[in-house]
Amino acid sequence: MVDSGATSFERTPWVLAGINLGATALCWLIALGGYRISLAPAALLLLIVALPLRQHGGVGRYACSEILGGLSLLMLGLEFVSGRSAVIPGAPPIPGIFSELATSPSAFAIVFTAGLVVSAGFHSSTGAVVLAMSFAARGWISPELAAVATLGANVGAPVIFQLSVRELGKEARKTALFYLMAGIISTIAGCVGRYPLLWLSHFLLPDQGGPSVAAQTAFFYSSAHLIALPVIGLLKAPLLLLIGKIYPSEEKTGRPLLRPALLRSRIPETLDADLTLIQSSLAGMAHGTYEMMMILMNVSQIGDDIDESGERVLTLRENNRDLMNLITRSLTARSQLPCNTAQAERMWQQQRIAQELGLIGEDCLKTMRLFIGSHTKKLRFHQESQEELFQFSVQVMDFLRYISDYLEGRIERPEPAIAGRMEDGIDRLRDKLEKRARTVLERHDGADVRGELAFIDIIAHLEHVGDRCLTISETVRQLSETRGRPAPSES
Repeated sequence: MVDSGATSFERTPWVLAGINLGATALCWLIALGGYRISLAPAALLLLIVALPLRQHGGVGRYACSEILGGLSLLMLGLEFVSGRSAVIPGAPPIPGIFSELATSPSAFAIVFTAGLVVSAGFHSSTGAVVLAMSFAARGWISPELAAVATLGANVGAPVIFQLSVRELGKEARKTALFYLMAGIISTIAGCVGRYPLLWLSHFLLPDQGGPSVAAQTAFFYSSAHLIALPVIGLLKAPLLLLIGKIYPSEEKTGRPLLRPALLRSRIPETLDADLTLIQSSLAGMAHGTYEMMMILMNVSQIGDDIDESGERVLTLRENNRDLMNLITRSLTARSQLPCNTAQAERMWQQQRIAQELGLIGEDCLKTMRLFIGSHTKKLRFHQESQEELFQFSVQVMDFLRYISDYLEGRIERPEPAIAGRMEDGIDRLRDKLEKRARTVLERHDGADVRGELAFIDIIAHLEHVGDRCLTISETVRQLSETRGRPAPSES
């Protein structure tokens, strides 16, 4: 969200704090319920339901099968790790490595490192904490060592996130760095309050077997985050200042070219994030075409610096084409991933919009070349036609701005009635201008024939821009109408 511009970096600290507290709530849910009832029968039933959906369900039901399958595997994992379902019959109750670990003088460092590595491997601190709770509930490690593992888990996932966002924008890297700093603060808070928190957890949740030990670990984990929360609030300004020095702001010479910086791991879970980044690049394309239209509107009235304006339009068109090609390659790569119906439609929509915006850039460049040619050859337009050309350009630019507002998220989707009225207004003014140009050619002996023909070509190219804006709005409308329909069954 930060990388795509949906929210600012300054607003993310409390969002990240909320994410950490939400993770502790999940640990409490598993600690209080996951170890008290047998999960194997329910997990097998969910797996029986999920497998046929995965095998025979349409694209639209893929997300449902993933959720059910993942939940069933999580429940089975809890059964196996907690020892309620035997993986290897006759295995010793406590593996030898855990017996040696309990008496090792370096147990703290080993368990802390293990929690960090597991959290980084899972890409989730919650997963590492649940694993530590399961080992503690089974009696393989003590509650004290389980608490140490949660401290390492606070750092592992933020470290891997910091490495994963290297190809994203600066704001995303700053957000990942703040998340890492918040994890370090939580770890320090847990280390400082380790013994008081462990004593309090034993006092409030007396040791009565596996479930209570898991709850003690969840209590320690959530308490460390709660203690760190006011510390993060007090240090928020200094931390933001430090991050700003690590990633200094660059002077902007103009609106940057928004390139889609995709996440490094090509897995289905990153698809929605990638599509959001691509949407921001489409907004960049729309802004570039809008700037081209503004230049054309000014050139139609003021012929000064026409060569400089032409170079600017050419640069914007090259950026526009590069973005279109980059978005096409990105969508092609993402289309190989499993997706649901909404994601498939969104990829098709983005591909169609990118093509139309690319064609708008070509129309703007052709129009600019006509203006440059008319200026170089000193061709003349009829005075009244030239005045109304400004109004025509404004109408086309308004339609393009309307589409840009959709791509930038200011409106949910273009309204067909509004888009239709804009296109009708463009068509009426186009007909009026073309009729006037023909009338000038027929009735005015002193008319510049080549100039009026060039004027008609300019009107045609600008009218194409309106047509392409209408195509984009119709594409969005068609996809919106198909949402919610059941996926067709496969034979």
